[in-house]
Amino acid sequence: MKRFLYILIPILVFAFQYSCTPKTTEPVYLNHHDSAEYIGMNTCRSCHEDKYNTFMHTGMGQSFYLATPEKSVADFTNIKAVYDSFSNLYYYPYWKKDTLYFKEYRLDGKDTTHLLVKRIDYIIGSGQHTNSHLYQENGYLYQAPLTWYAQKGQWGLPPGFENGQNTRFSRKLDEECMSCHNGLPQFEENSGNFFEHIPMGIDCERCHGPGSEHIKKIASGDLTDTSKEIDFSIVNPGKLGWKAQMDVCQRCHLQGNAVLKEGKRFIDFKPGMRLSDYFNVFLPAYEEENNFIMASHVERLNKSKCFLESNKEGSTKNLTCITCHNPHKSVKETSNSFFNAKCKSCHNNGKDCKEILAKPMYEKENCISCHMTTSGTKDIPHVQIHDHKIALPNTEKSKENGMLIGLKVLNNSSPTDAEMLQGYITYFEKFEQNSLYMDKANSLLEHGNNETKIHYHYNLGDYKSILKIAYKTPTKDIKQAWTFYRIATAYSKENQWTNAEEYADSLVLRAPKKLDFLNKAVEIKLRRNNLAGANGILEKLYKLNPSNESTLIHYAKYWLAKENRGKAKRYIEKALKLFPDSEEGNRLMKLYFIP
Repeated sequence: MKRFLYILIPILVFAFQYSCTPKTTEPVYLNHHDSAEYIGMNTCRSCHEDKYNTFMHTGMGQSFYLATPEKSVADFTNIKAVYDSFSNLYYYPYWKKDTLYFKEYRLDGKDTTHLLVKRIDYIIGSGQHTNSHLYQENGYLYQAPLTWYAQKGQWGLPPGFENGQNTRFSRKLDEECMSCHNGLPQFEENSGNFFEHIPMGIDCERCHGPGSEHIKKIASGDLTDTSKEIDFSIVNPGKLGWKAQMDVCQRCHLQGNAVLKEGKRFIDFKPGMRLSDYFNVFLPAYEEENNFIMASHVERLNKSKCFLESNKEGSTKNLTCITCHNPHKSVKETSNSFFNAKCKSCHNNGKDCKEILAKPMYEKENCISCHMTTSGTKDIPHVQIHDHKIALPNTEKSKENGMLIGLKVLNNSSPTDAEMLQGYITYFEKFEQNSLYMDKANSLLEHGNNETKIHYHYNLGDYKSILKIAYKTPTKDIKQAWTFYRIATAYSKENQWTNAEEYADSLVLRAPKKLDFLNKAVEIKLRRNNLAGANGILEKLYKLNPSNESTLIHYAKYWLAKENRGKAKRYIEKALKLFPDSEEGNRLMKLYFIP
């Protein structure tokens, strides 16, 4: 016994000493705790009225609101309808009292052969560059096919709708999109685009984190002199280290393919946390890079000599986004002299600039106009922005990018092979079907789990390989609803409908509000002639969204199977009224109802 105590006591002493040793890691903010709650911008306003008033004039403060005449910056006089020659459709915006509508129509000579009118619920975008438009149907959020391009003063198809890619009124707005273009919404996970609540614009807590702990602290009379120390109940980005500061900004100002880490959501990241713990952002890498995209401010700044030099190891004067940008004040209301002073503070009070030395009377010098040139972006038409790669004039090439060599991770200097594998698979699926990405993925496939491998084979349409993996993967080990969808699809492609239905049923349980998944289950049940099972899901689908093309077509097929041609025809006609180019709707109409 004594021998045991002699061994135990030193261990306990060491454990106690270790637990009391001051930690050298970054301090943890109280509002990082799961119990911290978002309180809304008006609560912040009660103590910070001055910052609220100026912030509301910034691009972030004006990022999102109801579709009202006051919010819109668009010109509704002498409007010429926007014509999409690829789909042969016209679009026309108009106000009816204070409600905004978009009219879609098709002409055959002077006859209108198709007409669809949608009420617009929200305007997204500050209006400095664009106003885009959204509508919501039973909680499901979609982008409408018209955008106002403020700099050009013209209406046009939204980015991504051009050149035959017009998705009309069916482009889904998901959690990733909304969590950057707005405050944090209440989103139904695994629904695709169903929102229980949508806030009105980016607010204070997007950059400062949830405010409940701060309010409790202030209410208790516990005040911190922030001129002398940090108040850890709320994040002040200006007090963060430079890398953490950049993470706050690049949460949204770093455009690319954002791939979540396992078990994470886009709303989980809070200011002061490490962004790469939540997701990686992938973009194509080229031998020579010359073009940039709209929301690539952080990526471009990272390439600047100013940034690289100021953030070298041991540097005490770090350059970050908020070195030059005051998030509480609009850029439009910030003078050139403010930005010039920022440049001069590092560049010998401007005496290094040959242009100023050559023109001593040049009092209105503008560093930005020379060193951060304005140009278009390769992803957003009709828009001009400042390139945030700070460079000497005429040294940046304007030609196309060089040869594609793969993908790069913008916010993580040491991604794992498994993370790179996911990046290649998802980039191929969502952005560009370039075989190089799948070749790169194949070389990394051994580092993926079974769900990732299923995703890889699904991209290739290799359904037999999916089923081989599914056969040895217990359903209890499957974490992603999408995996059930891919396996169900693979079984259906191989005409194994019983197994397909089993996975489809699991899919319905995992994602009870995702319309695409529910329609997949209906499709499989109809093929199995399980009409009762199909009808149960169809009734739910129709209540969730009665304007979904797949639901209407499936209902028509259900009634054809029940030999009720009258009801079947009504659903086909409704589908064709909403979707005049529906291949399946037109096929069914010709097959069953046109002599």
